[in-house]
Amino acid sequence: MRCHHSLEARPVWFSELWHPARGGAQSSLEFVQPGTLGEMGPEPKPPFVREPSLAGLRTSVSLRFPWTRAGFERYRPQRLMSGTPVGGRGVRMRKVVTDHLLSLDGYFGGPNGEIDWFGFDEESMEWSRKIMGAAGSIVMGRRTFELMAKFWPTQSALDQEPFIAEHMTKLPKIVFSRTVDSSTWKNTKFVTRPVAETIREEKEGTGGSILILGSSIILAPLWREHLVDEVNVRIQPIVVGKGRPLFAESEVRQPLSLKESRVFQSGVTALRYEVLPAPA
Repeated sequence: MRCHHSLEARPVWFSELWHPARGGAQSSLEFVQPGTLGEMGPEPKPPFVREPSLAGLRTSVSLRFPWTRAGFERYRPQRLMSGTPVGGRGVRMRKVVTDHLLSLDGYFGGPNGEIDWFGFDEESMEWSRKIMGAAGSIVMGRRTFELMAKFWPTQSALDQEPFIAEHMTKLPKIVFSRTVDSSTWKNTKFVTRPVAETIREEKEGTGGSILILGSSIILAPLWREHLVDEVNVRIQPIVVGKGRPLFAESEVRQPLSLKESRVFQSGVTALRYEVLPAPA
């Protein structure tokens, strides 16, 4: 079987060409390329064999295994994600994910950082567990770190919320601070380099998502540089009047796409947004 897809229109997933009626037969897929091979994403791995034609504009990919969905899911190339440099081999980059609790009027803390109005019932904690379970590292500013360090490394935290407490301790923690440079909390690294530069390098690594907790000062440069991929907020049923806004004033207009929403029995509304490509 030969299929022709224009790579100018969209990336190609091998699984889109899966055909259950062709079980067991060896087949060949051929793609028409407008440019270099790098535009196809990662280099195929065995059992794929790349065979350029004499015209130089087509590439045949022979499949050395039966046509099964499992085979395609295992060997299909990764789609380029937002923010991935174009050219060369496309590599899936780590996602930057934020998780915040907000008042209805947009504050994540009172004037002095008060959070006594946060609600942590079982539904809210389950939302946190899902986000934490997908994380590969945690990023905080000094204030948020000092607040977290008072509770999560303790036996009380392990007794009350073992899943999050264990992850908070075992995951690498990157803390941006110019005044604090050490802690007894395991797996903590203090950084003084620019936020956007540091997180851009982290995105190019491997592992789970990069989870941003609290820290509007940390979020601002990431938002400005379009480095955030997913936004999670839990709107608390309260208006606090004044405090620390999550999003500082900015000229950045960023479209979002709602991917999930839930209303808890407590009245909290949980929202998960995908960050769309920045407008030109």
